[in-house]
Amino acid sequence: MTVTPIRRGIPLALALTDPSTAAESWRRYVRRVAAGMSSEALSARTLIAPSSIADWEVAPPMADDVLAFATWFNTSPWEALNSAGLIPAFMDDVKTYLAAFSEAELSEELAARQRGHEALTTTLASS
Repeated sequence: MTVTPIRRGIPLALALTDPSTAAESWRRYVRRVAAGMSSEALSARTLIAPSSIADWEVAPPMADDVLAFATWFNTSPWEALNSAGLIPAFMDDVKTYLAAFSEAELSEELAARQRGHEALTTTLASS
């Protein structure tokens, strides 16, 4: 079995969701998870700069802020990144695609790719 990408040649920037939609989704996510905390309290708890939190009203957050938020509120980094629009839209397709394979098939494919990588590394090192 050979696993091939679902979509080839899609630049990451094009795969991301619309930033205006992502920012709205991120704001709803923050309100839900932070349960009405003020920006000042949120900043104190997460160690995210107050100016960065204020920017979330007009623009999507930076990935490091999203991960800090998820860490401090003990939520899924995947959910936080997805809410912020920082997960490529095609990742759900990839998860669905991979779900069609058994763990044994995926492990076999991963092992084969690792062997191929090691062979290439050895070849390059000896030349």
